[in-house]
Amino acid sequence: MKQESGLKNAGTLDPAFHGDGMMEMPTSTTAVAALQDKKLLVATGWLAGSGHTVSRFTDKGAFDQSFGKDGTVVIPDRGAVAMSPSAVIPLSTGGYLISGIQLVRADKLYVFGLLEDGRLDESFGDEGMVTL
Repeated sequence: MKQESGLKNAGTLDPAFHGDGMMEMPTSTTAVAALQDKKLLVATGWLAGSGHTVSRFTDKGAFDQSFGKDGTVVIPDRGAVAMSPSAVIPLSTGGYLISGIQLVRADKLYVFGLLEDGRLDESFGDEGMVTL
């Protein structure tokens, strides 16, 4: 995420990022956003009974301990809402919107609001969620 000085070729892997310049994402990763502070926000799809996860990583590829629990938050399922996140949108206020479609009925769009520290923004929509 942050190229060390002295590297000769732009676009080369930064060994300071996750030890070798690469980080393997979970197979259920469905959306990634690069944040202005050089962190990454990663959303995963629904995993049976576990809800959706959103993780934030530092510019070095480590879990950001100031986000959720150990760098990850779980957005609980709301009833039959099995959603596959398709977008992670950083907000100017520091929070995030996570949007996606319902897996069973692709005609429904869900949007979750998160605060900067990963907590569900209960002032957004109906206790943190909007259905479109």
